[in-house]
Amino acid sequence: MGIFLRRKHRRDEQERIEREIYQKERRDEELLGRVALFPGSVEEYQKFRGYEVEVVDTGGIDKGASFSNYNDRQLLLNLVDKEGVEALVNFDPDKSGHYRFGGYGLPVRRKSNP
Repeated sequence: MGIFLRRKHRRDEQERIEREIYQKERRDEELLGRVALFPGSVEEYQKFRGYEVEVVDTGGIDKGASFSNYNDRQLLLNLVDKEGVEALVNFDPDKSGHYRFGGYGLPVRRKSNP
């Protein structure tokens, strides 16, 4: 009887992990879906949106953000979730020209009034 309980426990644990991974992937996709990919300048984006925005500091030497690889994607997800980033301006898609497979831009958010 013990072997069957261990198998059930292992199966239940595997199902729980799969659910957590699925939920995280869905949340990440939802966060990335919020990000506008704008090829124009910060000034053009402000005119387009009708309000002022500010560039968000990425904390690194490079002030841009990307989603071309895992680490860049995690940084961008954090900026969207914690810093309120709404767009990547001056956006340049990856070499293949596909916007959703990668690219680079300056992260911006709506400017808060002090």
